[in-house]
Amino acid sequence: MNWTENQIRHIVAEFAEENAFACNALFKICEIRFTDQVRTLAVTIAHSPALLINKSFFDAHAIEENDIKCCLMHEFLHVLLQHTEKYKFNTPLLNLALDSIINSIIHRVYGSEFSSFFSRYYKDEGIQTLLSPPYDDDKNASDDFLAIRKDVYAGKFSGDNLYELLQYLFQKGVINSKETILFVGNHSPSEISPENRKILDEILKKMDGSLIWNKPGTRGSADGLKDEEKRIKEMKVNKWRNSTHSILKKCLTGDYKKKNKLSKKKIFIPVLSNTDRRAIATYSLNKIIPMSATIICLPQSSETVNIYFDVSGSMNPEIDLIISLLHSFRNEIKKPLWVFSDAVSEATFQNGSLIYHSSGGTSISCVFDHIKKMKFKKSLIVTDGYTEDIDAMLLAGINTKNIWVIVSAEGNPSQFEKNNIKYHQLTKI
Repeated sequence: MNWTENQIRHIVAEFAEENAFACNALFKICEIRFTDQVRTLAVTIAHSPALLINKSFFDAHAIEENDIKCCLMHEFLHVLLQHTEKYKFNTPLLNLALDSIINSIIHRVYGSEFSSFFSRYYKDEGIQTLLSPPYDDDKNASDDFLAIRKDVYAGKFSGDNLYELLQYLFQKGVINSKETILFVGNHSPSEISPENRKILDEILKKMDGSLIWNKPGTRGSADGLKDEEKRIKEMKVNKWRNSTHSILKKCLTGDYKKKNKLSKKKIFIPVLSNTDRRAIATYSLNKIIPMSATIICLPQSSETVNIYFDVSGSMNPEIDLIISLLHSFRNEIKKPLWVFSDAVSEATFQNGSLIYHSSGGTSISCVFDHIKKMKFKKSLIVTDGYTEDIDAMLLAGINTKNIWVIVSAEGNPSQFEKNNIKYHQLTKI
């Protein structure tokens, strides 16, 4: 297959947006360079991040787009797991162990759509069998490497465990020391700059290992993961909703415009009640009126939270999800709900949709001015954090202890962190 550079660039961009991991943050900052200085492909993140690609490698071995995506995912996992930084030495056995683990992860997540590349690229014999997924017909194979492969692709090995086993087999003469393998990706020791390490840390925070590590009964087929993906998504949505609700509760204040509600409370008084059978039974025996449980209704002031919701253009990728989240808590939101882009205005919910106006610009200064004008005791700001610089002058007259911020999953909380404003960043669903 004769791939053009533009085709490969398009595949990289498409893959960064669609994959199940958080590759987008890494590939977005990588400059793509086509070079013969690497034999396959490599990501360098020492200072200026770059994705180095040997186009002739793809021309020779990639017959479809998924083959290129498979190699990209393989290299991404090398970087994410920091293999090239963790191991300061480079041996064929170490490369074999780490690549086998990464290939097994890719197979468990994407199935044969991706891992079929490894089946074609590596020989299905000897030590190379560890680098490609098992076949159904080798389940009962007696070959030692096939048995090891079965456990590797079942998620029973870590990279270090497998490396120790391969070292032992090498010392016993089981492994042919003369066998050479051209591995996919970069295996040279490298350093990571502090700024790029922060990017990797953020990616790791957004990955909980779902569908990647040891998931019995769901390995080897992407189709088999659908039910589990659904359960995981439901779990994440519930966790997402609960974490947000805990922040909302911290911002609740009494709302005199809203009618008081009645709350039920159990009290114990020396009065017989038909709801406490034990007290009635005790009285029938000794004629002494015991303390009886009684339910009374007490008026309780309604509490709501004052919210400012960012509807600027940069929020577009996540705005529908956050609107649905706010709608589920609409009874606890002070009316009106305030929205802002570069000015604060009112918004209302109608049939589950939020009706509002946005200029598309972004400025948070209007929110702080509005809080001072309205003299709200507490406020919650929902934003992605991509605003102008927040400084002491902007916050003059504002008690930041009474402000909470919910930052979108793809947002930047640095402005709030810098000013000691309490914030909670939503997880990515």
